[in-house]
Amino acid sequence: MLNVKNREVINRISKRILLNNRRRNIIVILAIMLTCVLFTSLLTIGDSIMEASQHEAMHQVGTSAHAGFKHIIQKQYNIAAKDTGIKKISYNIFISQAEDQKLKKRPTEIRYSEAQSAKWEFSYPTAGRMPRYYKDIATSTLVLDSLGLPYKLGEKIRLEFTVHKKKIKDTFTLCGYWKGDVLAGAQEVWVSKAYCNKVATVTANPLHQVEIGDCAGLIDTNIWFSNSWNIQGKINALMKRCNFKPSEVHYGANWAYTSEAVDAKSLLFIGIMGLLIVFSGYLIIYNIFYISVVKDIQFYGLLKTIGTTGKQLKIIVRNQAITLSIIGIPLGLVSGWFISKLLLPFLRQFTDGLIELKITFHPVIFIGALLFTLLTIYLSCIRPGRLASKVSPIEAINYTGQNKGIKTVKKKTGKINTFSMAVANLKRGKKQFIAVVLSLSLSLILLNSVYTLVNGFDMNKFVSGLILSDFSVSDASITGTDFNKNLEGVTAGVIKKVEGLKGLRDVGKVYAKECDQKASETGYRNAMKIVHHFKERYLNKNQKSCLEYVKTTKILDTYVYGVDKYTSKQLDIYEGKMDFNKLKSGKYVIVSGYAADEKYHYYDIGDTVTINYGRGNIKKYKVLAIGDIPDSISAHEFTNIGPNLILADNEYKKNYSSVQPLMINFDVKDKYLNKAKQEINDYCNHVAANLKLVSKSTYTAQYHQVEVMFIVVGGALSFILALIGILNFFNSTVTSILNRRREFAMLQAVGMTGKQLKSMVRCESFVYVAATFLITAIFGSGIAYIAVTSIISGAWYFTYKFTLLPIILCMPFLLLIAYYLPSLCYNDMCKESLVERLRNKEE
Repeated sequence: MLNVKNREVINRISKRILLNNRRRNIIVILAIMLTCVLFTSLLTIGDSIMEASQHEAMHQVGTSAHAGFKHIIQKQYNIAAKDTGIKKISYNIFISQAEDQKLKKRPTEIRYSEAQSAKWEFSYPTAGRMPRYYKDIATSTLVLDSLGLPYKLGEKIRLEFTVHKKKIKDTFTLCGYWKGDVLAGAQEVWVSKAYCNKVATVTANPLHQVEIGDCAGLIDTNIWFSNSWNIQGKINALMKRCNFKPSEVHYGANWAYTSEAVDAKSLLFIGIMGLLIVFSGYLIIYNIFYISVVKDIQFYGLLKTIGTTGKQLKIIVRNQAITLSIIGIPLGLVSGWFISKLLLPFLRQFTDGLIELKITFHPVIFIGALLFTLLTIYLSCIRPGRLASKVSPIEAINYTGQNKGIKTVKKKTGKINTFSMAVANLKRGKKQFIAVVLSLSLSLILLNSVYTLVNGFDMNKFVSGLILSDFSVSDASITGTDFNKNLEGVTAGVIKKVEGLKGLRDVGKVYAKECDQKASETGYRNAMKIVHHFKERYLNKNQKSCLEYVKTTKILDTYVYGVDKYTSKQLDIYEGKMDFNKLKSGKYVIVSGYAADEKYHYYDIGDTVTINYGRGNIKKYKVLAIGDIPDSISAHEFTNIGPNLILADNEYKKNYSSVQPLMINFDVKDKYLNKAKQEINDYCNHVAANLKLVSKSTYTAQYHQVEVMFIVVGGALSFILALIGILNFFNSTVTSILNRRREFAMLQAVGMTGKQLKSMVRCESFVYVAATFLITAIFGSGIAYIAVTSIISGAWYFTYKFTLLPIILCMPFLLLIAYYLPSLCYNDMCKESLVERLRNKEE
């Protein structure tokens, strides 16, 4: 076969077809643009969230380094520093924790640090420098704020702390500061090496040989490997090379890297969204080109008669798509970036608003969006191109888009009307019908899923999981990250202040103490059953140590709580009945089950529990019920092996002398809420700095932020998919009417009125809408259930509720389009006379 150079001719034909289909081109460009917008938004927002999540995880861990050793001695550090498997290493030395009253709400560690280690820990001065002279100090703005000091170099700072049981009070000079990190478990105060050497010289005794809790003079390291691949394996190998025993050296990998800041569920969600976008873009672009090829099939047949090959016809179809992509894709990339930026404030909820999400011009994201969009366009052109290439010149003359094959003709005895004719017409183009219905259904399914998600949110559940009253006051250590929690931080002063509030409705107090309790034979036997069933929880060194202690002594680790009548109504009772009068009698106790699964009990109702209050005061109680104190009013501490024991407050106070509450919870009449919040907040900030006020309104605001995030982000995605679906519907309807002008003219010529014709076309549109409703209602609700429950699984504030409300509300809008669009197209068609339409054999 002769190799004819006709590429220029093929390109010219493609361009002329484009020029002859301006209306179609606009719809294709819009479809390509919207598809690209979705890809760009998904990749841009996904990358931003993943990067911010990883950054947030690093701040929570406290370092950007790959791994590290904690609490090692100088000899161990020297061995590790010489290892060739490490790329970079730096260290800091722990001295103590600040004990100033003003820093009770702001856990603060005092250390010496190398500059590099400080940088990796996000605690390097942005103003001033690291400590150089003996009494120099550098710290964060959050520490300065808590101390009530200005951000001023040279400022004198007085600190109190304890080193090796020795109290130290010293005054330092501020030489540097940086913006405090609210995500950090503790704020850092850097001192000079000379000061560290004086008060906390690096100890020669390893961690396992020093007194528990006394870590002064021990070294913490930050380690970087050549890359972040398999960090856990690398740190394990390093431990072996250095001959460090896990029982003697604490080590760990930075989980911000090991998790890659995204779990399998997130990857699955992104993958599903990507497939959804490909599918929605494919439906409209494929449908447009399919209809276009059918419309121009006679033209393609004529090209074949003059020698154009099937491959060249495919190229003609593909070239049209590529040319339109040159316009649509850049518009989509730019629009997608701006839409991502607009959605950014709502997406900050993924990181609780603590880490700033930044949208940047990342080349990889735009290249990825471009490639995915081109892939969608390529897939969309395969079948239309194949259709154009395979139809022979003879077939092209009479081609109508119907399926091939001989079908048995059934005689119809029923009455022929506009509806039956409409159904018959749709059967002639099944592929087009399916594509349009699926395209419309996608947006409605997504919209219904978003509504199902938001509708399932229960604000009362959300808030009650965090706070059970209007306000709660406790020591700041209870809700903070302190290891040593003050279980008796609520003073008589704040109690008096609360009880004197205007509009006070109810007030309740919770008391708590940690106690080791001798288990009865029943309690010990049940505890061992629990350990056996949950044995995977007792494999690490600390848990094994606790288990051996229990086996040796039969002493369970417990918390004893005291509750008043107000608080007793808030207890979670799993078995039995709450009777506060019985509890108040001093003969009964409420016992919790195992924290991981409440159905596993240490004791059953009616069993006897012994509580040792100390000083020879031992008392027995009968189990009234199996239940627990809600986490929001607890000490936020969990026992390793042992239950929570709950007594009435009078019994608790009678047996524990000089006790103060763990927490005071109170409700206020609505009109006094703001005033009460201001008064107690002022008291906590200026009179009792160790106390912290938590209000229900704070959590209510958080709930609404989460709710708005899903509404806006999900709504935006639904809207874009809806545009794609409506474009597909619009294009199918308009093209169908314009392509059948001669057919409609023939129907009118044999007596069909314009009114009947419009009614037939409207029926076709109504069938599209009806099919969309059925598909969405039947399959969409199931898809919504699977999608929503997988996204929000485990959230205590979500309850699935079946609903079709969004679909029902959208139906009138779609029906209006289905009613008026055929009329507009029909009126446009009627601009040509009946004779002109009958003469036009090309249409």
